[in-house]
Amino acid sequence: MVDPASFRVDYAINPHMTDAAGNLHRVDPVRAARQWDELRKTYEGLGYPVLVLPADPGLPDQVFVANPVLAGPHSVTGRLQFLPSRMRHKERAREPALCGEFLIGLGAEALRSTPQDVPLEGHGDFLWFPGRRLLLAGYGFRSDARALPEVAERFQARVLGFELRHPALYHLDTALVPLDPQTALFAPEAFSPEGLQLLTAVFPRLLAVPGEEATRFFAANAHCPDGRHVVIEGEAAATRGLLAKQGFYPIGLETSEFRRSGGSVFCMKLPLWPT
Repeated sequence: MVDPASFRVDYAINPHMTDAAGNLHRVDPVRAARQWDELRKTYEGLGYPVLVLPADPGLPDQVFVANPVLAGPHSVTGRLQFLPSRMRHKERAREPALCGEFLIGLGAEALRSTPQDVPLEGHGDFLWFPGRRLLLAGYGFRSDARALPEVAERFQARVLGFELRHPALYHLDTALVPLDPQTALFAPEAFSPEGLQLLTAVFPRLLAVPGEEATRFFAANAHCPDGRHVVIEGEAAATRGLLAKQGFYPIGLETSEFRRSGGSVFCMKLPLWPT
């Protein structure tokens, strides 16, 4: 995770960063720090140690560490591998290098990133299918469809592409949550008819986010690290109820300050698999 000390809303690069009048949201830094710390403690309570990357004062969105790199769960070299992102917006262009330097310091291996003019936004748009060398990839608003073959080659993985259609659900991680090899939580409004058909083919059990909880509360920016527990925005009450009825254990957390900038639970962490 990235220290939230620099988190604020300095610009608008998604529909969530401004209010109804078009003004930038203001963030309460004390409340944001408390919410971030609760998320950190939650992961540690589930048995996942958390490493913290220091904040850069000039990077207010750096706290959304899911985006700057795409990391692999395993590699033929036995080392963690990662592909640096190429951010669509110049405001976030420095984040991949800083995140990459941190990972290299941990012994990770950087994969070659080309071509530079094709946006690719890490785990914001690329989600690993549980237990398989298969990536589910979103494109349209941030990542470019032309990046998919590159990702497949770098990670020697199959990549399935989904065109995103809803501007409020601009990354795949705001619209889809793989829960286990059979089940996913998803926001139907984010996908094309072809994408919905592909999702049905990939996951035997699909759980649709109720009502407007995906766009209002980022219910589909949740994370299921172990196939059982689902860390999710606490205000998404209907979605939490749906998950519980299906045998999952939702853990509701407050992420309201980060939602002002267009992110929630999934955006604020980068999983590093054991090698």
